Amino acid sequence: MWRIITSRKWRWYPPVGLVLFALFLLALVLHTLFDRLTPYTSEATLQAPVVGVAPNVSGTIVSVSVQDNQTVHAPRVSSAE
Repeated sequence: MWRIITSRKWRWYPPVGLVLFALFLLALVLHTLFDRLTPYTSEATLQAPVVGVAPNVSGTIVSVSVQDNQTVHAPRVSSAE
């Protein structure tokens, strides 16, 4: 009726702390790797000089007769009148 087990195979199980430490190291390495490959936009900064543009004329400016990215030389005076 009762059976005696004479041969038992023992399996080695690593300690729980060692498994958790290995998972932590894996998560840390993956986080560092993915952060280097795909940086977040919340970490981005923009650095540019701020140039103020102010007219040296009195009155209201109605139009500016230059196009985007057009080269304008300093001695040129342009008047629409």
